[in-house]
Amino acid sequence: EQERLLADKEKQRKQKREMLIARKKKEKQKEAEKDEAKDRHLDKLKAWEKANGDNIRSLLGNLGQVLWEGCSFKPPGIMDLVEAKAVKRIYRRAIVVVHPDKVIARGGTGEQNYIASFVYDVLNQAWHKFESEEMK
Repeated sequence: EQERLLADKEKQRKQKREMLIARKKKEKQKEAEKDEAKDRHLDKLKAWEKANGDNIRSLLGNLGQVLWEGCSFKPPGIMDLVEAKAVKRIYRRAIVVVHPDKVIARGGTGEQNYIASFVYDVLNQAWHKFESEEMK
């Protein structure tokens, strides 16, 4: 009986080790994808940020230039971004799509997560400026 219990415990330990190794391997793979994505997309993302500055309307209107293929966000037309309330609604919709945690939860790749993180940070900075200047 005791031998069986020891064998079961050893089997459980082995399974835990294997799960930990698999998790670390998956994390390393995601990190490698993210590094590769940085090499591939950083110039395009920086150009998008520079071209649009901290203008939330421009950033949202041109968001389709930097998002990954198959992304659910549909960039608005210029007329959709005239009113501050509409900008807020579209901004919130964009943030849901590019929030890094949401991208991961939807099974996004390391590449998608890298793009989302960059876009999320840029949009948040522009939103805070917009909010302080136009949402009073």
